[in-house]
Amino acid sequence: IDLDAVTSSLDDADTEQHKTAKASQIIERLLNFSSSAAHTPKPACPHAIVTVSARHDAYMPFEGSCRLHEHFGPDSSWVSVPGGHITACLFHHATFHHAILTSLSNLKDRACHDGTRPALQGDTSSRSQDS
Repeated sequence: IDLDAVTSSLDDADTEQHKTAKASQIIERLLNFSSSAAHTPKPACPHAIVTVSARHDAYMPFEGSCRLHEHFGPDSSWVSVPGGHITACLFHHATFHHAILTSLSNLKDRACHDGTRPALQGDTSSRSQDS
C-alpha cells in the first residue's frame, strides 16, 4: 500500500466527514493486509506454530484465525480462549505461556521441512542436520 499516494488524496478541500471516511478506509485496508493469511508465507516449521485466538476478538476475527490455521497446515496447533483480544491478553497468560513452551519444544524435538533444526538460545549446535 502506497501511503504517500493515499494520504496525498486527503486534500484541504475535503470536508472533515470525507477525510474521516477516507482515513477509516486506509486503516481498514492496512488491518486487512496485516492480518491476512494470504500475505503470510508458508512456514518452514509448521509443527512449531501454535495459534492462540480469542473467540470474540474484534481485531482478529475468529474466522480469520481459522483461515490462518488452515494456511499453516495440519501440523500446526490451534488454541482458542473465551472473550476478546484484550481479555485474552489480560486473563489468559497461562495459555500464551503454554503455547510458547509447546512451540519451542516442538522446534527442539522435530526437524523442519528442510531437514534443519533452528538453533535455540543456549543450544551449542547451530542449525544442524537431522541424523
